[in-house]
Amino acid sequence: MNRSYLFIPASNAGMILSSMVLDADAIIFDLEDGVALNQKISARTLLQHSLDTLDFLDKTLYVRINNASSDFFLEDVICANHPKVHGVVLPKAEIKSLEACLKVLDPSKTILCLIESALGVIQLPQLCQMSSQVKGLLLGGEDLSADCGVERTQAGHEIDYARKSLVMHAKAFNLMAIDTPFVDIEDHQGLKEEVKYVASLGYDAKVAINPRQVHVIHEALKVDPLKLKEAKMIVEAFEKQRTQGVGVFNLNGKMIDEPVYLKAKHLIEKEERRTP
Repeated sequence: MNRSYLFIPASNAGMILSSMVLDADAIIFDLEDGVALNQKISARTLLQHSLDTLDFLDKTLYVRINNASSDFFLEDVICANHPKVHGVVLPKAEIKSLEACLKVLDPSKTILCLIESALGVIQLPQLCQMSSQVKGLLLGGEDLSADCGVERTQAGHEIDYARKSLVMHAKAFNLMAIDTPFVDIEDHQGLKEEVKYVASLGYDAKVAINPRQVHVIHEALKVDPLKLKEAKMIVEAFEKQRTQGVGVFNLNGKMIDEPVYLKAKHLIEKEERRTP
């Protein structure tokens, strides 16, 4: 399971070349916000050539395409249909834009819905069920704040409802929950605290906008070794007790029942999936 998604501007040849050796679990080649309007076509051409000629090793590759209402949308999707690309990040994901994407995207490609509008938040139940190609929800805090006409703050109170709604829908429909980028690339402590907070809500991963953020994200997502050890003890003890017909028992002063067991088992499995 991917822990980190790193945005790489598709207009930057040097960053595209270096992306194959960066520590991020997944790379998002950005044809949208990270590329100036007068560079859109050349960026897509560069990305197409890079995909054709470079070996990205075992990296999971995504392309953030331009909005479905833009003149660049169709050609962006065609580029993203490349065999080396795992899927697309769909900006301003709403019912109409997802419908448009599904019409032209290769059925083998996955879609990460970038939720960055009030309408997108309200339409989450429909977006999660429209296609099996939808594999994840990604929160876009900056654009969402702009769409709602509120100031974006580091505390994030203005996106709190959307952040919690997104992760709840992701869990309900078995999708990846990916949190919005932390835009202060020099504040590693702030990033660490935010990652730990969103992980406590149930988020699986975080978007990075700078390679230096990736290590911080990975470290912050690590499970406390003591909690992991306790979870393994709970699983082992519960499974042993279950073979003896015991459903509830005491372990080191703590009542252990099936919900506690399932939580511990989920923690172990999640950590195993996160381990590169």
